[in-house]
Amino acid sequence: MKWIGQHIIDVIARFRNDVHIDGTLIFKEKSADPPNPDEGHAIIWMSDGTGAGDDGDVLIKITAGGSTKTKTLADFSEL
Repeated sequence: MKWIGQHIIDVIARFRNDVHIDGTLIFKEKSADPPNPDEGHAIIWMSDGTGAGDDGDVLIKITAGGSTKTKTLADFSEL
């Protein structure tokens, strides 16, 4: 990694290129749906059932072509 003069400790890490994860990716339930992502971006989260999706569902929200759509990636009740 190349140091670019930013050090963000708490919540956000930004990468300029692809990110490869060699291990486990862990999700924590969100108590509300995330805001709509910017054009050409997507957000993946796990629902606690208070917003979109049922408790334990993994969802994706995508914004493309001026439209935002939400889709269930994993339905916990069917696993």
